Amino acid sequence: MRRFAMMLLLCPAAGMSTAAIAQTAPSRTADDIVCQYVDCSANKAPQAGEESREVGDLKGFSMAVRKSGDKKDVAAPARSPTVASAPVRPAPRNIGRASSPVQQVASARSTATPSAIHGRKADMRVSFLKNSAELTEQAKAEARVFAQAMQRPELAKSRFRIEGHTDTSGSRALNLDLSARRAAAVADFLSNLGVSRSRLDTKGYGPDHPLPGKSAASPDNRRVEAVLL
Repeated sequence: MRRFAMMLLLCPAAGMSTAAIAQTAPSRTADDIVCQYVDCSANKAPQAGEESREVGDLKGFSMAVRKSGDKKDVAAPARSPTVASAPVRPAPRNIGRASSPVQQVASARSTATPSAIHGRKADMRVSFLKNSAELTEQAKAEARVFAQAMQRPELAKSRFRIEGHTDTSGSRALNLDLSARRAAAVADFLSNLGVSRSRLDTKGYGPDHPLPGKSAASPDNRRVEAVLL
C-alpha cells in the first residue's frame, strides 16, 4: 500500500519534468535555419538515373551488365567472315583513369558552398516575459540553434538585422521602445554565444509591420525576425 502511494506521488512530478523539457526543446535544427537563407537544393548531389539528364555528352548512353549468377554470357558482336579480329586486352583497373563527367559534377556540388540570398528573413521564434525584454527559456533554446546556424560556413560571413515587432496593444511609443529593447536583447544573447556583435544590427518597428493577412492588433505580430543583409 505504501509503495502504491509513493508511485502516485512520483508520477505527476515525472510528468511535469517531461513537459518542462519539451517546452525548452528547439523547434528546428541549425540546418533548417541555414536553408531559410540559402538555396540548399543547389548543393544536392545527382540521384541515380539522373546522369543522362545532367551531362549532355552521356545522354542516351547505356551499357548492359551481366547479373550475378547468370550463366549466359553477353552476346559478342558479329564478326566479319573475311577479317580476323584482333585479340582484346583488358583495360587496367583504375590506373590513370580520369573521373567521369558525372563524378565531376557530383564532386563540384558536394564541395561548393551555396551563396546566401540577401533580403531573406526568418522568424526567430523567441518569446519574452510579459512587457519586458527578458528572454524565456524557450527563447534561449531557439536562439542557441540560431547562433549555430549563423556560424555555419554558408552564413559565417553574413550580417543580419535583428528586428523586433509588436501588436498594437498599448501606446505606439511604448511598443517602439519595447520592440527595440527586445531586438537588442536577442542580439546580445547571440553575441554571448559566439556570433560577432559587429555582424548584428538591431531595429524596433513596434506595430508598424504586421504580418501579411493579420490585423495590427493580432498577438501573432509579436515576434523577432533575423533579416540577411
